[in-house]
Amino acid sequence: MLTFKDAAAGDIDDAFIADTDEFADYHNLNGDTVLCVVEGRTNKEHIQIAKQDIDGLSLDEYVVHVKKCLLPSVPEQGMRFYLDGILTQVKNCDDDMGVLVITLEGHNAGGTTYEY
Repeated sequence: MLTFKDAAAGDIDDAFIADTDEFADYHNLNGDTVLCVVEGRTNKEHIQIAKQDIDGLSLDEYVVHVKKCLLPSVPEQGMRFYLDGILTQVKNCDDDMGVLVITLEGHNAGGTTYEY
């Protein structure tokens, strides 16, 4: 009989992370190209932030969903982390049944990317 954990692991593989037509795409995470789901701010959120008087500085926040086994180590709060060449900092990282939910924060530098 299939356990709940087995069914959830199958769902993660079949319907979420491995489904490149609907959810996941290949992204470079700290030099490793892996299938993951990356969420960023919506256009509405960007407009709301742009209306605030913050002297031209803003933070971009990304949430990355990636299978834990695809990364060489689990990111820790405060560490530097590269997302597709963009330097960010780990705000939070949770393990949700084998899927890491990594919240990243970085200064909006007009799309500046870095080599690693």
